Amino acid sequence: DAGRRTLESAEQVVARGNAELVAALRPADQRQLLYLLRQLSRV
Repeated sequence: DAGRRTLESAEQVVARGNAELVAALRPADQRQLLYLLRQLSRV
């Protein structure tokens, strides 16, 4: 299914972007961002 493949690749791009963003942050900011991401994924 092309739509599913597109969604999966988009999620991979987002995950990579999040990883790069987290890596650029100070440790305290990383913890806060990871907490927020966990809250979002729980919805």
